[in-house]
Amino acid sequence: MSLLLLERPDRGFTAGYFTASPTYAILFRMLSRCAVLVLLISILALATASLAKKKPGSSLQQNPGQTADLSDPPFFAAAQKCENWAWAAGVQTILKAQGVNIRQNYWIQKANAGELCVETPMDLGDIASVIDGDYVLDDGDKVHLDSRVAAGAPTDVGMIVASIKLNRPLLLFWKSHAYLVEGITYDEYLYPNGQRMLEAREIRLVDPYDKKPASFVKGQDDASEISGTLEVIVGPITHWR
Repeated sequence: MSLLLLERPDRGFTAGYFTASPTYAILFRMLSRCAVLVLLISILALATASLAKKKPGSSLQQNPGQTADLSDPPFFAAAQKCENWAWAAGVQTILKAQGVNIRQNYWIQKANAGELCVETPMDLGDIASVIDGDYVLDDGDKVHLDSRVAAGAPTDVGMIVASIKLNRPLLLFWKSHAYLVEGITYDEYLYPNGQRMLEAREIRLVDPYDKKPASFVKGQDDASEISGTLEVIVGPITHWR
């Protein structure tokens, strides 16, 4: 038996009772359960949509056309237009930017046992072996030089950007010739998981032969013609040998 409200024009609402048949009772319960289920599904959907909107970093962020450039670097021209003098002049520039003055002639004499002109490209590992070590400068200061070689076209664009932002040039060997890297244009991608990826678009260079600018442009130049990069880091001597 169920309570029923009846509306009469002369008396308003009056209460009465009716007895529902089993069929109607079952149908009523089914409709009630369906209504509750639909309501719960709607609430869940709204809550999920609200959380998705509030979740930070839910999409890829792109920052195209970012740039980094050296600030007034002390470029030195090669004393001779020979490949060995090109990298030696580059090393002189790299060190001078870090406050160390070792002339290119010193590196030529150390590598070639004399001030020779050598056009045959020198292996980057061999150049690093010539540079690495402890040195006493003319003013008595002691420094340690540590070379870092990366073979082939640059894959760690972040390393190049970081070096430039520290105002520390590096060498890029392209078509068997040493160039100084003075700037870069790159695209930055920030992923929802916090990962950061940099993609180089242009690497701006300086030729040690005549200090004229050059550039390697992605999509126009052949990356397979890059044999590698060379950094030189100046640091203190931990112990003198």
